[in-house]
Amino acid sequence: YGEIVKNLVELMLSHNFLQKEIALEHKAKENYYQQLLSNNIKNDELFNDRAKLFDVDFDLYRVVMVIKTLPSDNKFLHNKINDLYSLSKVDKEQDILLIRGENLVFIKSLKSNIFKEQCKVIQSLADKLLKELEDVFDFVEIGVGQVFPVLKRLYLSYEGAKHALEVGEKVYDSKEKIYYLDHLGYDYFIPYIDSDSAEYYLHHMLESDIAELFDNNDIGPLIEALADNDLNISKTADALYVHRNTLLYRLNKIKDITGYDPRNTKFLFTLLLAYHLYLYRK
Repeated sequence: YGEIVKNLVELMLSHNFLQKEIALEHKAKENYYQQLLSNNIKNDELFNDRAKLFDVDFDLYRVVMVIKTLPSDNKFLHNKINDLYSLSKVDKEQDILLIRGENLVFIKSLKSNIFKEQCKVIQSLADKLLKELEDVFDFVEIGVGQVFPVLKRLYLSYEGAKHALEVGEKVYDSKEKIYYLDHLGYDYFIPYIDSDSAEYYLHHMLESDIAELFDNNDIGPLIEALADNDLNISKTADALYVHRNTLLYRLNKIKDITGYDPRNTKFLFTLLLAYHLYLYRK
């Protein structure tokens, strides 16, 4: 019995030591990626040596996802990370999940260099992450950055993911919940419009105070629906659940108030940009 107990204790101690070794290695690897996301690489040789130490593959494309949850509980997020590693699309050797500030950050490696295949993998994984996290959090939104083949430029994907999340949660329908930097289009530039330019665009360029107009009417969703349906009046009316004549009346009213006819592509874009700028700044 003494020999059995001795062997069990030795086994337990060995297992405990191994767990600590694994935890320390993971922490060191996490710190490496934290430094990478901060764009704080001062010594290229040391950077490459550490990458080799952690078996980081330099030849893989990578993308960063920033995940915002409410309530924001870092301890709970940390415990949830182990469950997320079990997802089928996660490569435990080359992918990493870490907590940065109040958000969860996922760095995903991509085996293919073909853009369409990369998009398919990213979308599938983002959907799975959203579904998994919505089971335990009241609110989840994901920002997805651009794909980079160079490890040192991964911080740009991280900044892109934060940018997509910031714009998406303010401008787009909250039902979307996953915002891709590559899908922002002209909305990408909205955060870079300074206050004076935004003030001029919303309050002085049009014939009326457009911000006040969006506050008191359903003009915003109407022009959004018109754009989504390629200026097709019948499809837009169906999307808004209104009669075609009612829609035409509202469009004429917008033209009378603003001086811009939404049925004209150029003017519709002007109004749509104003609406998104208004949503972002309100």
